[in-house]
Amino acid sequence: MTRYLAALALCLAATTAKADEQAEAQKHFDAAEKAYNVGDFAGALKEYQASYQLFPSPLLLFDMAQCHRFLGENEKAKFEYQRYLDNAPPDDQSRPAAQQLIKQLETTIEQERQSKKSPPTGTAKPGAAPTTEPSSPATAIPAVTNAPAKDTRPWSTRRKIGFGVAVGGVVVAAVGGAMLLAAPAVFSQADTAATLPEHDADHDRGRALQFAGAVVGSIGVVALAAGIIVALTGRREPPRAWIAPTVGGFAVGGSF
Repeated sequence: MTRYLAALALCLAATTAKADEQAEAQKHFDAAEKAYNVGDFAGALKEYQASYQLFPSPLLLFDMAQCHRFLGENEKAKFEYQRYLDNAPPDDQSRPAAQQLIKQLETTIEQERQSKKSPPTGTAKPGAAPTTEPSSPATAIPAVTNAPAKDTRPWSTRRKIGFGVAVGGVVVAAVGGAMLLAAPAVFSQADTAATLPEHDADHDRGRALQFAGAVVGSIGVVALAAGIIVALTGRREPPRAWIAPTVGGFAVGGSF
């Protein structure tokens, strides 16, 4: 699912929680994730709700709201997003997405209410005489798309490495270019040498500089191209979550 990726850690004191309840909550959560990833939002919602009953985490409220939204249950989705905002930490990075989605849902819900209140154009009121005048075309209600929240999950390690290699390639290519530009000056110095040994030494140094510049520049270009390819093919990290027992309770965390 598309959602904001950040490291989250929320410790809850649950001295009466049992190990089997923790395992059962994790089992329902894993089943919900599998169902969500294949588009079975009804099944995912059922499993998220079961996990929430055993482990009332605000992160699960957000997941439940997402399922309601994709199922077209806008009122329920808005309700769960608001519950998430009421219970999530103030610095939780998914809060902006929830706030934006609530605004979208409010617009959608209001338009749905207006469409239900307004009778179809051309329908005669009870007791009214029929008219032969052509009815005005019905005003089209703009469709509102419940677009998923903007994906702001962190880039994958592969993408970061690709950018790093590309930047390094630029630097190396620049060094190679500088060496190639310096070679003509060395050749000119050889032409003005006072003695033959000095001429040969400067000439050999210019050739070595020219060859090294070509090699270094080629390596830089190859590294730049490879880095760009790796960066463009890198995907964002998938959402992850976990529930783990701790001393005197259990903890939930993950990236979304």
